[in-house]
Amino acid sequence: MPIVYPDDLATYLGSSAAAFDAARADLILALAHGLCETVLSPLTEAARSVVLEVAARAYTNPSSAHAMGLGSAQVSLGSGSAAIGGLFLSKKNVATLRRIAGGSGAFSVSLLTAEALAD
Repeated sequence: MPIVYPDDLATYLGSSAAAFDAARADLILALAHGLCETVLSPLTEAARSVVLEVAARAYTNPSSAHAMGLGSAQVSLGSGSAAIGGLFLSKKNVATLRRIAGGSGAFSVSLLTAEALAD
């Protein structure tokens, strides 16, 4: 069941209804939802922001362009080391989903014996 809908994405992006492609947004949201579920399943309401961020990144920059130029002017849009095209989870997205799940990446070891735990 989706936790984010096309109307949410339009609001997040500040898009007008006339300029917003709801069918495309629906597909991107479904893909972003599935991608986020590879880290946290089922997704909770707290994960809405991550799904929206992943979907917004794909909706506004589907080819993951890193630079653009016009004539002799060149503008860098971000790191060139990110994935090229499509949807992807950034390190920050994965960390946020793990934090929502309650996992910090650390683990604990019980130093008590089975007999001590039985008491």
